Amino acid sequence: MERTGRKMDLWQGTCYIHVEFTARSINGIREQYPGAPVVAHPECTYAVRMLADEVCSTEKMIAFCKDSPAREIIIVTEAGMLHRLKKENPPQNLYPGPTENCFCGECRFMKMNTLEKAHAAL
Repeated sequence: MERTGRKMDLWQGTCYIHVEFTARSINGIREQYPGAPVVAHPECTYAVRMLADEVCSTEKMIAFCKDSPAREIIIVTEAGMLHRLKKENPPQNLYPGPTENCFCGECRFMKMNTLEKAHAAL
């Protein structure tokens, strides 16, 4: 709605990982890496999205990192994304967005997914 200006009926739930990122934690990591762009997932809070240089889906994060000339990028989403991003963009230094307590934004629910479970669901 922020990008399109159009009213949408959205699910009122949240992802517990994405709401743990705060404006204070993002400002803190920006002080550590002042030249690094911040790329945040749209499920982050409004305050975090407003601080981000780019707000995009996980697939768009891949493209952003590939196309970016930045040597350092701060990634604000579930920590599992960093593995793929580092694999596909080895020359860049990618840093996980911190929560107030840690750099450990791992979703216990995403870790429960397997190929076998996805196949069974289909």
